[in-house]
Amino acid sequence: MSDFWTQLIEYTNVVENETSDIDNPEHLLSKLLTHAEHEQELLEAQFNPISTTTKENLSIVSQLQNGISMTKKLLEQHEQLRIQERKLAIEIKSHENKAELIAQDFRTTVKRLNNTARIIDYLHCLETLLKYSSALETSLSTESLDESLSIYCKLAHLTELVLDTSTEHLRSYSVNLTLYWYEQLKTVIDSRMEKILNLIEFPYVHKMSSSHLSELFDMNRDKLKEELKYLLKLHLPNHIKHDDVQPRLRFIGWKPIPLVIQMLLKGFITRFNFHFYGKQKTNDRRKPEWYLNQIVSWILDHDYFLTEQLQPLINEFSDVSPINVKVEFIRGLIELIIVKLDSQITSILIDTSLFTHYIEEILIFSQRLFEKDIDYPYNLP
Repeated sequence: MSDFWTQLIEYTNVVENETSDIDNPEHLLSKLLTHAEHEQELLEAQFNPISTTTKENLSIVSQLQNGISMTKKLLEQHEQLRIQERKLAIEIKSHENKAELIAQDFRTTVKRLNNTARIIDYLHCLETLLKYSSALETSLSTESLDESLSIYCKLAHLTELVLDTSTEHLRSYSVNLTLYWYEQLKTVIDSRMEKILNLIEFPYVHKMSSSHLSELFDMNRDKLKEELKYLLKLHLPNHIKHDDVQPRLRFIGWKPIPLVIQMLLKGFITRFNFHFYGKQKTNDRRKPEWYLNQIVSWILDHDYFLTEQLQPLINEFSDVSPINVKVEFIRGLIELIIVKLDSQITSILIDTSLFTHYIEEILIFSQRLFEKDIDYPYNLP
């Protein structure tokens, strides 16, 4: 017993030495208790060395059990989410099917609407074509050419627009209708133009004084200008094939003769065909110089009218493509020569001397065209 108290006193002295506040019993007691617990832990660690490890292991096991429990809960939640996902997938698929049906119905409706719109446009276009045709018939019956040409221009423009559609029958109908009214207007203008040309005694195939011809032209200048206005306004859409817009000769660079020049050439064509075709004595295949010289004479005889009278008139129409009247007139006459040569080529080729003669005369004629008084451009065929 005495040993116990002796050890207790020594232990207390040790604590007192480590504690500065020995006058405070509570603090001393707390310090003593803390020191005792520390000593107890040291003794437990000394006599039971696995106790700390066991506590740590127990703590790990507890954590693992908690983790397993949480994992089970997460797996249960995951399974519930998968079930919800499958339900949502089924619902989404159902909605997609419904949406596809709605989309199909919508596409069908849009297609029907587009077809209906095309039919409406088709009928509207057809109605407009018929309206223009009826208006042209009325205006021509009243001899109102200004109104007729205005309506015709609208008809030609609509025909160009119809070209881009897929309705073959409408395209064909619009083209045929435009061609019909083009021919009708051309006939009317041609008749009026012929009267004016007769008033100025064109073509000049009879020798008359230049003063007399100038006087006739001056008297009828305004009338001629009015008919030229109508004639220059009358043209076909670019995509329509017609003799008036197709070159008669298949030469590279050979363009169709303008309509106004075609009308000027009518009298010359009639005379050329009369003298150099058929049974006329002037139709002698051994004498190509006869019709070649005639062409040169016509060019020279009408030079003043073409360059000094008609060209200034046409130049006043700034809203149309420029036309070199004299050059186009010469080109029209050259067409007559080429067509004539083509009709004789077989008989010419089998006769060597005749063929040589033709070559010589054609070369002479070609050189004559390039001389100053005719001045045909070198760059034209």
